[in-house]
Amino acid sequence: MIYIKKKANLFRLELEGVLNKSVSFCYSSGKTAGADMSMTVAGKDVCGFCKGDIAAAAEKAELKSLTVKAIDDKTGLPKNYYWETGMKSIKEKNR
Repeated sequence: MIYIKKKANLFRLELEGVLNKSVSFCYSSGKTAGADMSMTVAGKDVCGFCKGDIAAAAEKAELKSLTVKAIDDKTGLPKNYYWETGMKSIKEKNR
């Protein structure tokens, strides 16, 4: 159980690093301020920790809005999240 938890934490850190680097790159090139952005998480859902991290990165990048496409881990169906300025976490869009 501890081994699995450590592996999950490593994956989370890796995802956060990629997210922060990609959003930071877009921000530093002047492309995010006031922009609508979308991203896709391939083959997985967004974990609870990352929902807040994604929102924080979007806020820091001065985005207007963010849409995140993912896959529900239980059903395998597409799932869509959104974020708008001021939100502390991304939220699932109602179908």
